[in-house]
Amino acid sequence: MGKLKQHIMETSELKVKWILVTYGQFLQQCMKDHSIPSTWRDAITWISQQQVHERREAQLSRLQIEQVLINNTESLYEGD
Repeated sequence: MGKLKQHIMETSELKVKWILVTYGQFLQQCMKDHSIPSTWRDAITWISQQQVHERREAQLSRLQIEQVLINNTESLYEGD
């Protein structure tokens, strides 16, 4: 297994849950305020920024966040 794939797969279940909960919060914000950019990339950026705001110890890479979302959600962003 390549190092990059191994790095992505090491995302713990607690981190996966945090990503999915944070993604849900992002979607709720988009529903409340339609002026918020809401593309796939915007979601990943927002989740990544939430790590900084919450001062999480183990920072996840954007690639890890994206892979968790791909593996655990249906595509809401066709062609994005």
